[in-house]
Amino acid sequence: MSSQPQHLSPPSAAYIHIPFCRRRCYYCDFPVSIVGDRVRGEQSGTIVEYVAQLCQEITTNSVSSTRLNTAFFGGGTPSLLSSNQVKEILATLDRQFGIASDAEISMEIDPGTFSLEQLQGYAQAGVNRISFGV
Repeated sequence: MSSQPQHLSPPSAAYIHIPFCRRRCYYCDFPVSIVGDRVRGEQSGTIVEYVAQLCQEITTNSVSSTRLNTAFFGGGTPSLLSSNQVKEILATLDRQFGIASDAEISMEIDPGTFSLEQLQGYAQAGVNRISFGV
């Protein structure tokens, strides 16, 4: 018996967990790191380190795959990432697995954590669908 996981088919979707929040919501049971109201993106050493480790982990995956049809940024509060960090994660996924040209790139956004400029940056990074968590 192999210790390697047996996949029936190659993955066609990726969930990218971003475990950071400005504060813990009273209803939340998810494991998150609280970063406060003023720290986000490249301003947070914790988030910078997490993105670096996440990209490293993605590159260690040896599952052969067809191109990803979906990438979903969930959390936590993914909109605490900078558009450059989103772009870096998507580029790493594309190098490792490939991302289909018509893929859905979705991101949960907290209305209190982004600006129009940031939203435009996410779109330029490849995000083409957002959902608001309220």
